[in-house]
Amino acid sequence: MISGEMLRNAVYNNWHSYGLVTKIDGRLDIKRKVPESGEVDPDEVYALLQDDFEFERWLHLRHNTAGATTLENTHPFEVFFKQGKNPRHVVWMHNATLYPYVSTKTTPYGSTVDDPDGTSDSKNFVEQVIIPYISSMDFGNGKGDIENFHFQNLIKKFWTPVHSNRSVFISSDQRPFCIGEWKEIGEEGNKILVSNDDYFSEVKRGPEKARREEEEKKRKALAVKNFTTSSREAPGVVEVAKLSDYPEKQHGFYGLKHSLANILQDWDVYDREGAVALGWATREELEDIYKHKSDCLYLMDWIFTDYAKLYEEHTQEQKKHDSATKIIASLKNEIEELKQKLSKLESKPKKKEKAA
Repeated sequence: MISGEMLRNAVYNNWHSYGLVTKIDGRLDIKRKVPESGEVDPDEVYALLQDDFEFERWLHLRHNTAGATTLENTHPFEVFFKQGKNPRHVVWMHNATLYPYVSTKTTPYGSTVDDPDGTSDSKNFVEQVIIPYISSMDFGNGKGDIENFHFQNLIKKFWTPVHSNRSVFISSDQRPFCIGEWKEIGEEGNKILVSNDDYFSEVKRGPEKARREEEEKKRKALAVKNFTTSSREAPGVVEVAKLSDYPEKQHGFYGLKHSLANILQDWDVYDREGAVALGWATREELEDIYKHKSDCLYLMDWIFTDYAKLYEEHTQEQKKHDSATKIIASLKNEIEELKQKLSKLESKPKKKEKAA
C-alpha cells in the first residue's frame, strides 16, 4: 500500500472514473464507477484499497483521452467468463491510447474525425481483438488461458506500433499477464507495481490543480493588499541590504529587509505576478534603495532584462497570432467553397427513372 498522499495525487491527475479488481478466493470482485460529480473521490478509493488490504488488488484510474466518459468505457473490461467445473474469469486494463482503435465519425463534408461520444479505444480493442481470440482458441489450460505462450505472443504483436502502451490481463485462477514496461514505486516493504509512475508525486492536471492555482492567486492578492495597507499606514524608515553584497546579478534572491523584503520572501520576485507588488513601494522605501547607487543598478538591470524578455515573448506570440489568423482565413475560404459546391449539388434536379 502506498501513502495516502501518493494515491490522492494519482486520483487527482486521473479523475474521470475508476475500476477496482480484487482477487478473493479464486474469484474476481469488480467495482466500476463514473462519479456524478465528474471527479473521483480519492478518499473513497483509498478506503476501498484498505478494506481489502490482504488481497491482490488492481486499480485503474482513468484520464479520458478517447471516447466518452461512461461506465461502458470504464476499466476493467470483461474478456472471458466460464462457469462450471473449472470456472475462469478474465478481465483487462489498459494505460495510454491505442490510436488504431479510437472511435471515429464522418463529418457532413465527408472527412473522418475522432468521436468523443463513442466507445473508447480500449473497449474497441477488447471487442475486435481480445475477445475473438481468447474465446475461440483452446490452449493447454483451456479457453481463456492467459499464461499460454502463443496467446501472449499473439497479443504482443498488436503492441508493435504502440509500444508506449501498457496493459494487464487479470485471471481468477492464473497469474496476471502484464504487457509493456511496468515499474515499482513506494517505500521498501510497501511497493506497488504501476503502469505509469508520472502522476504520484504531484498534481499536474485536472480540476484539483485548477483549484489550487486559484487559491494561490487569492493568497497572493491578499498578501499584496495587506502589504500595501501596512506600508501606507506606517512607512517609517526602512533598512535595506546592499544588493551588491550578493553574488547573483540576475534572477537571484536579493534579500531586502522589512517591508520590501516581505515581497521577496512571499514570492519569487521573478514570478511576474508577484513582482507587480513592487509597484506599491512607498516613496521612502524607494529613496532608501536610491541611497545605494550600486543597488539601483542591480535592480534596474533586473527590470530591464525582464522587460526585454517580455518584449521577445510578445513578438513571438504576435507571430503565432498572425500565422493563426492566416490559417483561419484560409480555412474559412475553404469552408465557403465547400458550402457552395454542396449547395450546387443539392440544387441539381434529380434524373427521372426510365419506365421499365
